[in-house]
Amino acid sequence: AVSMPLQSWEYAIARPGDSAADAASYSCAKTDSIGELHLLLPQQKGEIWLRSAFTLPDDADRRNLVFLPGRISIADLAYCNGDLIGKGGAFPDADGTFFSGWNNFRYYPLPARALSEGENTLLLKIHVNREGGIHGEPRIVSREESDAEKLAEDIKTVWINCVLAIVLLCAFVYHTLIFLYRRAERDNLFYALVCLFLAIYLSNFFIEHLLPTLSGISYLAFQKLIFVTMYAIALNNFLFFRAF
Repeated sequence: AVSMPLQSWEYAIARPGDSAADAASYSCAKTDSIGELHLLLPQQKGEIWLRSAFTLPDDADRRNLVFLPGRISIADLAYCNGDLIGKGGAFPDADGTFFSGWNNFRYYPLPARALSEGENTLLLKIHVNREGGIHGEPRIVSREESDAEKLAEDIKTVWINCVLAIVLLCAFVYHTLIFLYRRAERDNLFYALVCLFLAIYLSNFFIEHLLPTLSGISYLAFQKLIFVTMYAIALNNFLFFRAF
């Protein structure tokens, strides 16, 4: 089994429209702050390239390796020796609309054809906007270990919240129907609204898994919606207990 931590990283500020081929020739500086990449940019927003080199053990099964960077915010493109191996979040479009993939545990299989017997290079292009970076311990591991870790992370941070949201939506429908049948019992209406707004709030943890593409969806607008739901939850909780 292979488990290789990637602890040495270099960075270069991205240029408009540049590619992985362009970035391969950039002069890079070392950084220990991969979790706060926005601090490396003059205005704390834009794109930045990260580069790390690794050499596989002679006995490594090149058909069975995965790059696990952990969670990345805001958006990223990952390359191995110039080949695109994965992406997360959505980079800004022409209107500047982007979406953060902050809760998506990245899982990037390494194609055997892209790996060499000598030194290999990983490149990450990451979009940041006053926050952004890699939140985890980037490493290359065997597929067996990576599959188990990916499943555990997704269950813990994504699917539990998704199931809870579905249960809450069912409770919203049930208590709404009760209220429509017995209008005098307003506590059912307020409880239904608490369930609805809680379900919307929980979507913050799985929205990237729910939608096939996030292009054109404004992350800032979505976060404003999540912020409003927090107040709506508090207000309807108060009204529920007052009417109960």
